[in-house]
Amino acid sequence: MPIRVEQSAFGPVKAVAAEHVVAHWLSRRGGEPTLYGGRRKGHDIVDGGWLVDAKLLVAASAGELSRVPGCTHKLRRDLWKPFDQDHTTHIMLVEFPLDWTAESTTSFARTTITIRHEDLHLYLVEVAEFNEVLRDGREEAEAAKWAFIHLDDVWLNEHRVL
Repeated sequence: MPIRVEQSAFGPVKAVAAEHVVAHWLSRRGGEPTLYGGRRKGHDIVDGGWLVDAKLLVAASAGELSRVPGCTHKLRRDLWKPFDQDHTTHIMLVEFPLDWTAESTTSFARTTITIRHEDLHLYLVEVAEFNEVLRDGREEAEAAKWAFIHLDDVWLNEHRVL
């Protein structure tokens, strides 16, 4: 029997889904990705020489939209730390649609989560470039105690791959 996944549970489900979607995208491009998953330092996915870290993009709030014009999306990065280029070569930003849905079916033998991921957007950024973005905004972010990185829409769209 299907169980609807409520909005409050989307965070962890989306994080796992983002990693799987990125691995699938790499596979569709002819790669042979291996998914390692989050909760570890560095990359989530390895594909040849690529060490990819999947990150969730979320919509900026109304207050953020007025405070940071031209930035409709953000992502969480603890203390705006730079990414370690020895452990990560690329960041893939994953944007699920606002009307994203998921459901699960569970038995004592198996749990299956079905996600709808048409209409998602992927943005691929090399770590060196992403670290520049972090470096440019770090001082202001630390002073304001921002937990989120607001990303310029023009810059973001230049990196869109899906």
